[in-house]
Amino acid sequence: MTHRISILTALTLLLAACGSVPTPQEHVVSTTRVPTVTAQHALITLTIQPQTTRDQLQAALPGAVILSFHPEVGSAIVAQVPSGGSLTTAGLRVQALTALGATVDAVEANDQITAEGSEPSSLGLTTWAGGALTWAGGQTTWAGGVSGLDPVAQSTYRKFLSRIGMSESYIATMPTQGAGIKVAVIDTGVDMNHPFLKTQISTTQGWDFVDNDALPQEVASTIGIGRYGHGTAVTGVLLQVAPRVTVLPYRVLGPDGSGTVGNLVLAIDRAVADGAKVINLSLGLTSDVTALSTTLSTALKAGVVIAASAGNANSTTLTYPARYATSGGLLSAPKFVGLVSVGSIDLDGSKSAFSNYSSDLKMSAPGNAIVSAYPGARLAYASGTSFAAPSVAGALALGMYRGTLTPGSLTDTLNAAGDTYTTLNVFTMGSMGRLLNVSRYLGLR
Repeated sequence: MTHRISILTALTLLLAACGSVPTPQEHVVSTTRVPTVTAQHALITLTIQPQTTRDQLQAALPGAVILSFHPEVGSAIVAQVPSGGSLTTAGLRVQALTALGATVDAVEANDQITAEGSEPSSLGLTTWAGGALTWAGGQTTWAGGVSGLDPVAQSTYRKFLSRIGMSESYIATMPTQGAGIKVAVIDTGVDMNHPFLKTQISTTQGWDFVDNDALPQEVASTIGIGRYGHGTAVTGVLLQVAPRVTVLPYRVLGPDGSGTVGNLVLAIDRAVADGAKVINLSLGLTSDVTALSTTLSTALKAGVVIAASAGNANSTTLTYPARYATSGGLLSAPKFVGLVSVGSIDLDGSKSAFSNYSSDLKMSAPGNAIVSAYPGARLAYASGTSFAAPSVAGALALGMYRGTLTPGSLTDTLNAAGDTYTTLNVFTMGSMGRLLNVSRYLGLR
């Protein structure tokens, strides 16, 4: 979500290697393509029978693009260019669907999703003295080698670690944390060759749903109007908390920071099929779209956990999909068990001025002026709930690494381990959820 990234100046990393450095692999580009969905498509959410086949559904809706097909949970989502431009008709063949025992739950516009904010005004020209040294590779860690940062950045980084409860005993184990857990970053893409990231980015999985190819690389835009670096910075925060996870990058947002729900549906479905156990969604929209809520529900039923940024309008209304995590009342169960909405706090523990807040917000983490990766082998300061969410996603991945696998148990324990948000501001009291505490969370595993 909304963020401000300003580049660190006069930065040269002089990190000492702790053993041999793994040789990064180049990303392997596949020729397998996925359906192309445009803003002109309508999204149709269907309830289908367990025995329905994909071919039968395609025959009932010729010309439609099947985005998600899950007869095991009785749902399917398709995209269809509306007949005559009308969403109510949307090219549906009602009799054919009825013959399959299928019902239409919703016909909706392919709404826009965004990662709001402005691009840095200065990109700098910093390079790594160590070449391919990487904290994600477990050979040189930020926690063990931050002396290469300038004093202000080093102080900021230490405050970040302290604020999320990263104890010294945990930091000592960082090179091993999260190995084998796949985390999907669905965003603007990522700098696939960033020296701090590349050894942990999957070379065989991931997809660019904007350009419809297998290289989800960040794409630069005209200075001043884009979101260049958003996905790279999100990935950088994630790997600071869980350095050994495997990142599956899915690009659904263009260089202007916008995309469509249809591509988000495709990406979530693809991430689950690719084996992701955690999904980070640092994006949002203001409307409730049935196709998105159905896709998220299906992912959660498959055992995936999700961290979603709460939005940056300083509003009491969270953006979707974070808003799906609301409880709906004191006596009701959470709408989506395993989905964590994440707000942003400053490094002093106060609510970030931009962060949305609500009594239904589940968790908060630092999201203001966080040191993270930036395209072109650089670092940046990143601000927004976009950059609070990946700390929580990283913590959830560590929980899975420690062996607790159900979404409900993971998120319940994360909440129980969190710190209480304290404030004298009556408007935000009780509206920032629990504050992320990684070490305490792992101690309760």
